[in-house]
Amino acid sequence: MPPCWRVAPRRHRHRPIFRPERGHRAATEAASLLRGKSFTLANPNGSSTRVDHAADASGGVAIYFSGRSDSGTWRAEDGRVCYEFKTVPSACNDMRLAGKDIYIKRSNGQVVQLVPR
Repeated sequence: MPPCWRVAPRRHRHRPIFRPERGHRAATEAASLLRGKSFTLANPNGSSTRVDHAADASGGVAIYFSGRSDSGTWRAEDGRVCYEFKTVPSACNDMRLAGKDIYIKRSNGQVVQLVPR
């Protein structure tokens, strides 16, 4: 059985399980969930990050965190979303759905929810 990752309990009454085999989405469906949308991520340290995905097919993305910002591109792959930024380290994160909630597992192992703005 594959390992399970639990979402930090911040702002959640329950602790959704992030399993690789659950909530996996094809790249086209994942892209439609993100394209043209803005999300807030609650970080484990209490700070938040805003992520704005371009509405067009350019794949543009902007992030805002700790009084800083960066921009770059994003792309969806099967079960993952990948970001390439100008100054912030680039990464591909596993992405899963639990009902209508979108979660990503960062490369450092943190699981965070993408909360629509």
